[in-house]
Amino acid sequence: MKKALLTIATVLMLVSITKANHDESQLNLRFYDYRLIVVELDNQIFENPISEFYLNNIESGRHFIKVWEFNEHFQYGCSSQPMRLLFRGNIDIPRNSIVNALVTRNRNLKVVYVLPIPTFCEPAPICYNSNAYYAPINCLNRNEFEVIKHTINNRPFDSTKLQIAKEAVSKNRMNSYQVAELVQLLTFESNKLELAKFAYQFVLDPKNYYVIYNEFTFDSSINELSAFIGRRS
Repeated sequence: MKKALLTIATVLMLVSITKANHDESQLNLRFYDYRLIVVELDNQIFENPISEFYLNNIESGRHFIKVWEFNEHFQYGCSSQPMRLLFRGNIDIPRNSIVNALVTRNRNLKVVYVLPIPTFCEPAPICYNSNAYYAPINCLNRNEFEVIKHTINNRPFDSTKLQIAKEAVSKNRMNSYQVAELVQLLTFESNKLELAKFAYQFVLDPKNYYVIYNEFTFDSSINELSAFIGRRS
């Protein structure tokens, strides 16, 4: 009886852990022109001013958020006001999702898009003794991927960011959603398009590559990438 109860308790614990892991989401937030911001989420202040705010392991549901503009002149003694409130309100975070949002010029919070966080990459063929079979391959794990994103974000020039992103894509197993996040880190449309074209040859789930289109401002870029993919399909 004790053994049966222990087994049931273990199963329930594993189910609980699995559910918790699948309920963790990510928020990516910035001001429309990439100026420095300070963010408060559910009364927790992230004091480091940053142009692009990232936070993982967020529980799904409605969260209260404040976004301030950081006054760079304050740190040089040229202003008495360190911050100015840009937005104060709520944001809804779906479960197991990547939420990309920005504060608009009019100080409204706009959710640009929501992407599901994939658990596994597309199955890839593995050959052994000339017998091909399919097995699931894990994507680059989230911690490793966040290190890559942090490294890219630390560089001041878009050209350097592009160079690092290309190297990361070519040496790591990534899916379309992860490539989309790297494309989002770039500022110039031409660099976004260059990275998207370069990464297509390495991505593990090419059928989902359409998610990259969300990262472009101009339809001409979408059309050019679509034609590029069509020539290689």
